[in-house]
Amino acid sequence: EERLAVARELQTKGQHTEALESLTEMLKQYPGLQATTEAADLIRTISQANTAAKANLRSRRARELLLQAQDFYKSKDYIPCVDRCELIISGYGDLPEAQQAFALATEIKNNPEWMQGAISVMIDRLGGMKLAKADGHLKRNEIPAARAELESVIRMFPGTRMAESAQLRLNQLQSTVGMESKGPLSARP
Repeated sequence: EERLAVARELQTKGQHTEALESLTEMLKQYPGLQATTEAADLIRTISQANTAAKANLRSRRARELLLQAQDFYKSKDYIPCVDRCELIISGYGDLPEAQQAFALATEIKNNPEWMQGAISVMIDRLGGMKLAKADGHLKRNEIPAARAELESVIRMFPGTRMAESAQLRLNQLQSTVGMESKGPLSARP
């Protein structure tokens, strides 16, 4: 009975895991007692409460993600909107929010103009990241890796401002490396 009282106190304090461990140990050590029967009832009560709490948390998280998706949709920021929708569909497919998310993502994906805009944004982001990666290589004096990254940008994004920027950097790199290979000006013939 003392252990049962301690487990009830743990439950009251919200320490459900500790209460369940104590109650489970009671069931093993003292089978057949009245306190053990009460312990089994308390285990069921705590488990049901935890299940309901988890369901409420899942539902709240799905609603939050859907609200975020709707906000991104309103601001015509379709990439994070579709990202949130896909999170809802994959992680909360059993909830009503998944149907709304599916409808929203489908509307975006079925609009060629919106999809082209999203693709353009992704291209800009990827190109910018690859240029930043090349800059990192240059800062670490990793010339071959920087050159390869810049050439990759030119191949992947021909005719874009990223390709122009990569070509400029590549030209600067080639002229700098060419000057270094010739040695200092005073050593030249």
